[in-house]
Amino acid sequence: MGTDSIFHASSKEREEERGRERKREEEREREKRDAKNGTDARSPSVPIFADALFLEFCQSTAYNPPPTKMCRHESNTWMELFAEPVKSLITAYRRLSMPKARKMLSDWDAPYIQSLVKLIETQSKSTLANWAVDYSGRVLLPLWGKYYPDDPRPQNALKAAREWLSGRIKLPEAKGRILQCHAAAREAENNPVARTAARAIGQSASTVHSARHCIGLALYGALAVAYDALGTDAPREQLERLVAEECERMLDALREVSIENEPNPAKIDWKC
Repeated sequence: MGTDSIFHASSKEREEERGRERKREEEREREKRDAKNGTDARSPSVPIFADALFLEFCQSTAYNPPPTKMCRHESNTWMELFAEPVKSLITAYRRLSMPKARKMLSDWDAPYIQSLVKLIETQSKSTLANWAVDYSGRVLLPLWGKYYPDDPRPQNALKAAREWLSGRIKLPEAKGRILQCHAAAREAENNPVARTAARAIGQSASTVHSARHCIGLALYGALAVAYDALGTDAPREQLERLVAEECERMLDALREVSIENEPNPAKIDWKC
């Protein structure tokens, strides 16, 4: 698979992520309505029980009990017999039903993405490649090494990009090592921090082939930093705030190396 196909796959992932985000938003709205009405949309007849844990169990598992409140004796008996097992069930159910962590940022129109895009379009491919590779090596490679210290593929991809920029190797050799970085990302599917960090590194290194790949530094890398700091279960608002802050740091780094009135800016077709 060539580097172009990698970028097309990224565009497809963005579209899929937008669809998943719409579903998550619908789920959040439904949960708000349920909380207001005191019911679960999956089980409309669940009443407000005196026992909050029993209600949580019903909502988590879609169990639909008879639409009558438990008396205090029944509630106490239930708590004594089933509280701990039910807590374990709820935990297991949540783990299984928890939505998957986002693979990349999907809001192309977000201000923090568009600010980067505007500056990227004024710079040469070599400036963009050096910026993306240096930032990935400094910020994202340690996130990969945190979980996979013995896997050098992302580091090799960055090294290959630097060697190509200095004229020491040909592009086909660089592309081979970059593709290995993407393979490492696929193998880290169950580790959102490492996966998104490796994707960001692969996209950054791919800038030596096509300048448009450098935006992958933000689309994957900012999410990797946010996941590492807050975890994948953090509220979306907190994650978005950290993502925006990281993209601002990326923008500052690009400003530091950008060439004013660059005579040979990269001609980029974002294909979005």
